[in-house]
Amino acid sequence: MEGSMDDSEHAQFKGKRKVPDDVAELIAKICDLEMRLRGRDKKIQRLEADPSLRASEL
Repeated sequence: MEGSMDDSEHAQFKGKRKVPDDVAELIAKICDLEMRLRGRDKKIQRLEADPSLRASEL
């Protein structure tokens, strides 16, 4: 896998279950992706609610 997780990233899953490092890294990447997608959804909702923002976002 690309890059490796540091101890602080491993701590997020510590004590929950014993999983291999590559599985923990995949879980962390999925969580990051979910957060990014939620942020993008909120941005789109703001743009749809107020079309005047659209020109400044482009």
